[in-house]
Amino acid sequence: MGEGKYAEAAELFDALAEQGYSDSRAQAEACRQAIADAEAARLAALQADYEEANGLAAQGELEEALALFKLLAEQEYSDSGARATALQEQIDEREYEAAMALLETDEDAGMAALEELKDYPKAKTTLHERKYAKAAALQEAGRYEEAAEAFGNLTGYSDSVLRQRQCRYSLAMEKLEKGDYDGARTLLRSLGSYEDAAEQLEQIKYRIGYDTAQAWEEAGSFARACLAYEALGDFRDSEECYRRCLLRSQGKDSLVVNGMMAVQTPAGLYTLQEDGSFKSEAGSSKLGYMDLEGNLVIPCIYDAANHFSAEGLASVYSKTDGYFIIDRQGNRLQKMSDQTEFSEGVARVSSGFIDTELNVVIKSYRDYTEFLDEKGQWKKVKTGLYFSTSFVSGVAVAHDYGYQKQFLVSRSGKILYTFKDGERLESDFVQGVAVIRSIKKG
Repeated sequence: MGEGKYAEAAELFDALAEQGYSDSRAQAEACRQAIADAEAARLAALQADYEEANGLAAQGELEEALALFKLLAEQEYSDSGARATALQEQIDEREYEAAMALLETDEDAGMAALEELKDYPKAKTTLHERKYAKAAALQEAGRYEEAAEAFGNLTGYSDSVLRQRQCRYSLAMEKLEKGDYDGARTLLRSLGSYEDAAEQLEQIKYRIGYDTAQAWEEAGSFARACLAYEALGDFRDSEECYRRCLLRSQGKDSLVVNGMMAVQTPAGLYTLQEDGSFKSEAGSSKLGYMDLEGNLVIPCIYDAANHFSAEGLASVYSKTDGYFIIDRQGNRLQKMSDQTEFSEGVARVSSGFIDTELNVVIKSYRDYTEFLDEKGQWKKVKTGLYFSTSFVSGVAVAHDYGYQKQFLVSRSGKILYTFKDGERLESDFVQGVAVIRSIKKG
C-alpha cells in the first residue's frame, strides 16, 4: 500500500476509534508506523545514491556523478543541487582546458569545441577574443567583405559595430575604384551618417558621368563627351577634358591663336600648349582657323569664333564688322545679330532658327510659333516659344513670352513636356535621357 493510502487508512481508523469500534486505534498506529518505515527506506535509498555520487566524483567519473546529483536535486535531497552545479563547472573547466589545448594543434577543431561550451563564461570570452582577432586580421589584410561579416557576428562585443562600419566603408571605396557603383551605393546607404558616406553617395553620379564621358571620348564621340564633361563642372579634371574634347570635335579645321590650336568655351578662349595643357588667352588676340597639317586656312582676324559644325558652318565675331556665319573657305554667308552655333542642321537666332541654307525654319512670335515641315509647309503652334537652347537629340528647351512656363519641344514643333514649377533641365539629352533638377520651395 502506498504512503497516501496508509495516511487515508489511518484517518478512517482514528474515526472508528473515537466510537470505540474494535481494534481501530491499534490499526491507525500500525498505518502510521508503515508510513514512517517507508519514509526511512526512501531516505536510506537517497543517502545511498548520494554516497554513490560522491564516490563517482572522487573516482573522476564526473558525468555519472553529475547525473546522480541532478536526480537527487529533483528530490531536494541534502546539498545535491549545489554539488551538481559545482560538478558542472568542474566538467566545463576540464573541457575548456581540453579545447584550449586543441586550439594549439587544430584551430578549427578547437573553436568547434569552444562553441559547444559557449554557455561557459570563460569559453564565451575566449570565443569572442579569437573571433575578434580573426576579424581584425581580415580587415588589416584588406579582406573587407569577410571582415565586415565577421564583425557583424560579434555585435555587442568591444567596438565590433564600429569596425564593421569601417570595413563596409573601405569595401565601398574599393567598389567605387573598380566602377561597381551599384555595389558601392548599397554599402554607402547602409552606413547612414558614418564619416563622409553621404558625400561619397552624392559623388557616385559624378563618377558615373565622368566614366561615361571618358567612354564617349575613347569612342571618338567628342561632341557627346563635351556635353558630359561640361555637366560635371569642376569634378576632377572635367574642365580640362571638356576643352580637349571640344578642340578634337572641331574636325578638319580648328581655331588658331598666335600659331597655336585654340578652343572657345563659355569660360573664355584657351590655347593648346606643347605639354597638352590649356592656357587661358586674354587681351587683343585674334582668332582664325588651321587644318590638321598646321596650315592657316582662315586668317586670324576675328575676336570670337566657334568651331565648325558638321554642316561646315561656323559663327564668328569681329569688333568692327559684327557677327557672321562663315563657311570653311572663310566666306561670310550671313550677317547675324548675335553669335550662334549650328546643331543638328539648325542654328538659334533671335527670331527662331535658321537652317544650313540660312533659311528661317522656325519663327517665334509673342502668341504663337511656326515650324517649317519637311514638305515646306508652315505649321502653327498656339504658344509663343522662345528657345533657350539649341536642338540636341531632336529636342530643345523653350519658354513662353512671359517666362511663366518652360517646355521641351521637338524639332517638328510638338510640345513633349511642360516643366512643373521648380523643375529645371540640367543637361542636354544624351542616349535619350537628361539630368533634371527639382527645387522644393519652403
